[in-house]
Amino acid sequence: MSSAFEALSRCARLRNVVDDVAFVTKRAFTSDPSSAGLVAVLTLVLAFLPSAQVVATAALIDRLRAGDHLGGMVWPLAIVVIVVGLSGPLLSLRAAIDERSMLSTEIDLQSELAVIVASMSPSRLSNAKVAAEVEGHSRAIVQAVSYVYGNTMAGVGSVVSAIGVVVTLALMSPVAAVLVVLGAAPAIIAGRHVGRAIERMWRVLGAVYQRDTYLRDTMSRQRSVTELASLGTTHRLAEMVKAQQHKVAEVRDLPIAATIRAQRAVGVSGTVLLGGAVIAVIVGMNYGPTAVAGVYGVITAMAATSQGSLSLSEVLQFLPQTTAVRRFFRAAPPAFKQVIAPEASDLVVSRLTHRYDGRDHDAITDISLTAKRGEMIALVGVNGAGKTTTVNAVLGLVEASGGVVTVDGRRRAELGEAAWLGKFGLLTQEFGRYEFTVRQTVALGTPDDEVSDEQIWAAIDAARAGEFVRAMPHGLDTQLGEQWGGVGISGGQWQRLALARIYLRNAPIWILDEPTSAIDAEAEQEVFQELGRTKAERITIVVSHRAWTLRAIDRIYVIDQGTVAECGTYDELMCAQGRFAQIFAEQA
Repeated sequence: MSSAFEALSRCARLRNVVDDVAFVTKRAFTSDPSSAGLVAVLTLVLAFLPSAQVVATAALIDRLRAGDHLGGMVWPLAIVVIVVGLSGPLLSLRAAIDERSMLSTEIDLQSELAVIVASMSPSRLSNAKVAAEVEGHSRAIVQAVSYVYGNTMAGVGSVVSAIGVVVTLALMSPVAAVLVVLGAAPAIIAGRHVGRAIERMWRVLGAVYQRDTYLRDTMSRQRSVTELASLGTTHRLAEMVKAQQHKVAEVRDLPIAATIRAQRAVGVSGTVLLGGAVIAVIVGMNYGPTAVAGVYGVITAMAATSQGSLSLSEVLQFLPQTTAVRRFFRAAPPAFKQVIAPEASDLVVSRLTHRYDGRDHDAITDISLTAKRGEMIALVGVNGAGKTTTVNAVLGLVEASGGVVTVDGRRRAELGEAAWLGKFGLLTQEFGRYEFTVRQTVALGTPDDEVSDEQIWAAIDAARAGEFVRAMPHGLDTQLGEQWGGVGISGGQWQRLALARIYLRNAPIWILDEPTSAIDAEAEQEVFQELGRTKAERITIVVSHRAWTLRAIDRIYVIDQGTVAECGTYDELMCAQGRFAQIFAEQA
């Protein structure tokens, strides 16, 4: 029973190897068919050169021994000269074309990975494990998967070359041929050993790289590094980068250490087998001059066998990552395509509860609120009270452990995540500062492919950003961000462009988390006046810490320690002298 299971397991592994190689080979021919085809042709040409050289060398030695004149040596001599003359250039040409094929494959795979990530739902993208997996796959494509086709062809070519030379060598000394074939075994065993180490490395490398990328991005990001430089603490960030680099090196050293151990054994066994094969061919050919060709054949065959084993072992080493990437691509969900909903009449949140992993208490408990079209409601509370968790749970960006959220009586599960999020426009407190052109930055607010300049200008004007955008050197085509040679703008201007994205999106439910936190008082008043003027078109939910912005709010929900502590208008809550009055006493 166990032997049958092992046989099935081996068959499954072999099938997986074939599937992985076929996956990358198909990508290589899809992305750059001419380069992939040339790699195959040159590989086969190079594969037959060594055996031709051995046969020609033996024939040349025989003619020399027989005392032939130059005319009798023309063909073996010509073959030797052509083979030796072409081998180097053909090898270099194959390497260059293989590099081009590998680059095309890498671009193709990275592009598809980007498309898959772009099609993921926000709830999946917010999962730290998924983010680490994507980072790991991206690195694997660059460092491993894109090399599989070239290494497979090199391995196949070396195997064909080794077979040709071994067959030729077997005619001279069967014992030497057997010893040369045995020389492949240590390299294959070593390849499997190193492959297991690489598999261990890739299990943890994605998360390690993710942290490393974040730290290095922080070090290179103009805003963050300027802030830290002004505080005199950039050296601490550098220390974190250095420490993370050591972790990266520690993980990446796993296959290096395994390779060092394996190659020691391969070197010793290969040397012994090579020596035995050389002796066997010399003895088998009666110590004659033609034995020189046999010795050359042994060396050539051993080199071809070793190179083939090395190339195939590298393919085996890269297969765990290839398998992971292939399965990730195959399991890619349908494209997450939003369509902005035209309207929504009411939002009802009933007893919403959520607890974060690793916590021993709920972040929010039994949160209930309602909002109808034309109303502006507010969520207020001190930092950590549960406002952001409430917003994320309403949107479905975190999975609620209890409670129900409906829009017009329908839940997210009924509509699907894309349709659900198409009902919302979210402006977070940590709004994105996308350093593209003004047009591109604002257009990110909607999934619609066709967005006119008139729509973009209308959104910019509604967000009270029109004056400074029109003053820019190229208007909507102005590049933002000094690090790209563009225009530097203030935090408040960035926030107004973020608000313009929400106006452009024009979803029926707006959730604005501190929408004017970086804006001056005069502009803030204008923004809220515009929100009030147009509130009849939507449901508006505002998260705010500023008392005066709450005076015109229809209903305020005070969240305290994860629950709704109070609810009412600004005047009602101030008169009640409860938690709201405590929070806003000084501002009032």
